[in-house]
Amino acid sequence: YGNTLVKDHTANNKKLTALAKKKGITPIPADEPMTEEQKRDHQKMMDGMAKLETLEGAAFDKEFIPMMIEDHDKEVGRLDAAIASVKDADLVTHLKATKPVVQRHADSARELQKKAVSMK
Repeated sequence: YGNTLVKDHTANNKKLTALAKKKGITPIPADEPMTEEQKRDHQKMMDGMAKLETLEGAAFDKEFIPMMIEDHDKEVGRLDAAIASVKDADLVTHLKATKPVVQRHADSARELQKKAVSMK
């Protein structure tokens, strides 16, 4: 699962960088949280990542998998909102291509969580 996340997110970042370059946007603006809710979500994610750095094995998995479900579900919602509001056709195409990958990440994490529960 982790390897898939790295591979897919790296590929998406390369495509997004190429799109930005095509549009003359360099460097790509930082994806900074803008609303108070986004700021809270970002801080929660950073706190979670810090906690993960202290964990290994099953303890890591127990924290990581629910985090991946929550974060990817929220990202799907953000993608839906962006798809509805973005005016650039190329960016909309990129976002629409990205959404099923992000959804697959959330779904895969759910499957891993189910397997872990059934193994108890």
